[in-house]
Amino acid sequence: AAEAEEAEEEEQEEEEAAAEAKMNAASNEAKAKKKAFFEVDKVLGQKRKAREEAEREEAEAKKKWDEAKKKREKAAEEEKAAEEEKGQAGHETVDASKRFEAASSAYSELLLRL
Repeated sequence: AAEAEEAEEEEQEEEEAAAEAKMNAASNEAKAKKKAFFEVDKVLGQKRKAREEAEREEAEAKKKWDEAKKKREKAAEEEKAAEEEKGQAGHETVDASKRFEAASSAYSELLLRL
């Protein structure tokens, strides 16, 4: 009877040891998975920061692009207005030259009559 009890006790100790080993292995695996999770989470955080930085740069570049476009459009409008002003001044110069020629001609005729 003592032998059977001893064998049963030994079997129980082996079961406990096996269960403890299983528990330790599961604990180690959980720790490793947790560590891997935090590493992946850290990488995700870095990638997210990089994306947000790129979005900020993109927004700044778009703002600069829009400003440059407005500046160019304003300069083109001012150039067009200056061309129109030049054209107007040219017409006025031609008109003034014609008036001068007519006045000069009238003056010459007057002098010839005297």
